[in-house]
Order: sequence, then C-alpha cells, then structure tokens
Amino acid sequence: MTAPRVLFLYWHPKGSEMRLAVEQHLRLLEGRDAQILYRNAIDPAPPWLAWTAPDLCILHTTFLSHARWNYDFEDYRRRFAWVAKLRCPKVALPQDEYDHAGVMDDWLVELGVTSCYSCFGPDQWETLYPGLVGQAEFQETLTGFIDEDAAAGLAGRIVPHAQRPNDIVYRARNLPYWFGSHGQLKHRIAEVVQERAGGHGLRSDISTRPEDTIFGAGWLDFLISGRAVIGTESGSSVLDERGEIQRRISRLLAEQPDLTFEQVDAQMPLGWDSYAFFAISPRHLEAVITKTAQVLVEGRYSGVLEPETHYIPLRRDFSNLDQALERLQDVEAVEAMAERAYQDVYLSGKNNLSTLGDQVFAEAKPSDTKHVALPFALAKRPSLPVRPPIEGKPLRQLLPHIATFAEAVTRQREARGLFVAAARGRLPVPLKDVVRELILLRVLARIRDDEDAWSLSTENDDGTIVIRTHTDDRDGGELRVDGPFEHVAWNHADVAQAVPIYPRHPRWGWIALGLYGRYEFTALGEIARKDPEAARTLLSSALGD
Repeated sequence: MTAPRVLFLYWHPKGSEMRLAVEQHLRLLEGRDAQILYRNAIDPAPPWLAWTAPDLCILHTTFLSHARWNYDFEDYRRRFAWVAKLRCPKVALPQDEYDHAGVMDDWLVELGVTSCYSCFGPDQWETLYPGLVGQAEFQETLTGFIDEDAAAGLAGRIVPHAQRPNDIVYRARNLPYWFGSHGQLKHRIAEVVQERAGGHGLRSDISTRPEDTIFGAGWLDFLISGRAVIGTESGSSVLDERGEIQRRISRLLAEQPDLTFEQVDAQMPLGWDSYAFFAISPRHLEAVITKTAQVLVEGRYSGVLEPETHYIPLRRDFSNLDQALERLQDVEAVEAMAERAYQDVYLSGKNNLSTLGDQVFAEAKPSDTKHVALPFALAKRPSLPVRPPIEGKPLRQLLPHIATFAEAVTRQREARGLFVAAARGRLPVPLKDVVRELILLRVLARIRDDEDAWSLSTENDDGTIVIRTHTDDRDGGELRVDGPFEHVAWNHADVAQAVPIYPRHPRWGWIALGLYGRYEFTALGEIARKDPEAARTLLSSALGD
C-alpha cells in the first residue's frame, strides 16, 4: 500500500511572520510516511485539486478562522466549495469556535467534514455544532501542543531562575468587547500586575501594545527571560452565532467610541456574557517547556494544569493579587513549581504534538481501488511559510520599500498622522501594518499611472471599498471613493503575479511585494471609523480621485 496522500489546507499571508505555535501546529504530520500537499488558501484554489483524490483532507485552524467573520467570506466559501466533492475523510481543526459559531457549523456541514477536533468538551458540542453533531465524529483536543523537537532543542538553553533578568513577563492584546468579560481579562491582568509589581520589588516586562508582539522562536527566549509569566485561559464568555453581537457592539462604539466595557454591557441583552468557552492556551505549554512559572487566573485549563501544583492561582477579581505576587519572592519554591509542570505536563508525553499527529494520521483511509488521480506534483506542492533569512544584500532589497515609505510620509500630512498615531500606540494595529499600508497606497498610485502595464477598478459595496488589479487594458472607469466606508481591500486574486514596488523601473521594478489574493487595509479601516475625511484623503490620493 502506498503512503497516504494528505491535502493540508491552511491560510497565511505571504511574507509575514507566523506565531511559533501556529508554525509547529502546521507540521503535525511531518515525519510520517505520507505524501503531504500543503495549500495556502491565500493562493488560487482551482476545483481540479479535487482530482488529486487525497486519502485525507485537513482543514487547519488558520484555514477555518481566516474568513468566516470577514466581509469576503462568501467569496472564500465559493472558492473552496470543491472540498465537499472529496470522497476521503475530512478533518476539521477549528479554534475560536464561539466566534460566528453558526457560520462555522453550516460551513463544516456543507464541506462534508467527517471528524471535528474541538477545543471544548462534549457538554458544549451541541451548542456550538447543532448541525455537525449528527454528521461527524467529535474529539476533544487542545488549542496547542508541545513540539518535542523544539522542547528538546530548548532544554540546553534554559536559564536557572536566579539568573533571569525579569521576575514577571507577559504579552497580550486588548480584545474587542464582543469577547465578553473573559476576553477583557487578557489586558486587565497586565494592567493590575504592572501597576503593583514594583511595590513588591518585582522586575517586569509587560505590554499589551501590538508593536511589542513577539513572533517566532524569539517568544521562547522572551519566556526564558522571566521567572514567571501571568495569564488566563484562552476563549470567550460570549457565543456569537453569526456576528450579531459584534455588529451590535460596533454600532454602539461608532456612536460613542469612549464607552467602557461596563457601559456596553449595560446596553446588551441579558445573559449575553454568561458563557464559559475557556481552554488552555499554547502559551501555557510554552511556559512549561521554558520552565517559567505561571501566575494564572483560576480555571480548568483543559485538565492539563492544576492550581498550586503547576501554577499560582489568582482569583478572577484579582482580590488575592498581592498575596500571589508576594509568593514570587520565594525563588526556590517558584522554580520548584515550574519544574513540577515540566515533569508532569511535558516529560509525561501526554500533551505532545505527536499525540495529535497520530490521531489525525489514523483518520487517513488509503484506497486499494485502482483509480486515476492527478499527482500531487501537478499542484506545485507549495511549501510551508517559514520565513527564510535574508541573504545577499538585504539593504538593496529594502531600499525601494524605505524610499516608498519616505515618499508617502513626506508628501502627505494624513500619512504622517497615521504613522505617528500607530507609533504612539493610539491605533489597535501593529506599526508594521501601518508602514506596509502606506507603502501599498503609494504603489497603488504608481500602478494607476502605469496604464500600459496595469489597470485598476473600484467598487463600494455596503461600506467596503474594493480595489481590483487587472493586467489587461480594460477601462475600469473613474476610480472613486464616494459614500461612507469602514473597510478597504485590495483584491489581487485575479492576477497571477506579485505587485512591483516601482512598475517598469529599470533597477527596482523586479523587487515585488508578496501580495496575492485579498489584502485588507486594517489600519486605514480604523482611520475610516475615527476620522473618515483623513481616510478618504489618503485613499483618494492613491486612486487619483
């Protein structure tokens, strides 16, 4: 019998950094006797991929999470409708299942999913998946697992607690109000601990600013720099079936942007914030393998972490915060707790990635029937998006981007304002996204002027402006941004090539932006909601309106 053929669908923006836990999770089947075809859903997904006749199809977390709450979900859904025609087992690995749960349930039923690995237990499956429960087998799983190779390679770099420069470390982001009171714990724990740590003589490195996010292997180094990390279970206290909660809260904030969570809560339906979709997070397991102690809001943690044994429990109202922080003064006791977690959670092998890999791989059903199937090689077998180090002359590669960014901020007051606001942490988007969008707006302006090579068209559909790229000489009409808008997207899906920084430039034209599929201007969308005229000016400049 030949090695099983596995079609692995995931989604990741090309050229952008990936969180370590996501990268490891994508490789859950590596090292097994299987032919794996990885397909990034950001690329075109032709229906003939179904003719490769795989023995197993995996719908990764990133594939399922990218689109179901985005404005372009229906387009995304249509592009992958061919998955329903596959006659092999189809395994779904969803997360954030409470967010647009009804949309997820309908979609997985439509795709013919045969196995669903849920981050929650049997008592919640009927609530989250009323349609799929009667169709698919369910397994309870974790949001993340320990990569044995990464943990083993890290063992020699673990620093004793007495030599670590920080007592407490933490990174998180401010979650929107529609994740409920539980979602607010992520940043509130940061605020209260940062405020009180100094009073206990504890050194801390805590931030909720997007620009301080740490990607890749640097995250493990960050954990090793601290004796303890704070945190809470991942998840939400809200069930948002089809985005109704999100839309209602968005309307409230559009009218009164300064509303606190408590003020929003008072205007929401009774019981909207009463659910308990909580689970352990990959970062808790990463703390385990770095032997970093944990001070956590009390919870179940998917049955993996036990209070007092593996972490110092903190009440949800933070009423015992001072006592918990004082316990960190005992370096030996804290280090012993981290060592217990290392032995029980990691060395026991119960929470390793290979365990999930074995479960999923067992789902493959190689067919003994002789049938004609297109070889995986015809699909060009795209590799996983691991960001390679820049070799050669990195400065030469960066110069066009630097020049384009400098041109944007020197020519336009609104561009400078957007950059400054992001640099000072006044926008809920990373600074790198703002820089990228300012570069993209300048590139759009050059594409607009280079009519021989490109053409653009625009449309405003229910507050979403979509800019389309064409390689033919069609007349897209006058490029206008009339009417109110809250979202801006560049649809490059119909063009099978990257976007050049400087179209037809003799030296820099070959250097391209890795833009494929649809790109949403998240920073520009934030500006459009807060300062519509500034956003309109920025976009009009790019489109020549």
